[in-house]
Amino acid sequence: MTVHCPRCAGEPHEYAVAWRRTGKKKWLSLQKYRCLKCGHRFEKKHSGKPPKSLARAIAEKLQYGKYTGIFQEFGIVRDNFCWEKTFLFVDIKDIYGNLVRDHQWFRYDSRLEMLRLQTGDRIAFTAKIGTYKKGYRGKDPVGRALHPVIRATGLVLSEIERA
Repeated sequence: MTVHCPRCAGEPHEYAVAWRRTGKKKWLSLQKYRCLKCGHRFEKKHSGKPPKSLARAIAEKLQYGKYTGIFQEFGIVRDNFCWEKTFLFVDIKDIYGNLVRDHQWFRYDSRLEMLRLQTGDRIAFTAKIGTYKKGYRGKDPVGRALHPVIRATGLVLSEIERA
């Protein structure tokens, strides 16, 4: 597919591309171009499959790992006008014994509920590294200033078992 500058119909060069998944097998790319003739910058959306190197990078990013952690306590968090149960795990280590996180809160999971956890229980689980929103999301301006919403990196549970 040939792309031409909308301003002068010159040949542009691609300087940025971002792929995102829109469905099970559907991908959408936002490609940014800069015209070599007039310097005009513009964007075009394309659908199709990402290049093999990008598919490989996405697969590597979503790789799962085995971790162990010690259950500390239950908690609750309010989200979308309802209260949700949370579980706190401390001393989370990978399979080599390296400390990955000092603590991690996990949202309610029926598999965790079925284990009937007691304080100090060691749990083995499979998880991938993902991002989540963290911070105060209420209407109080002081709370928003003290605890702004940020994107934090954490673990997303996949499989759980008692270690």
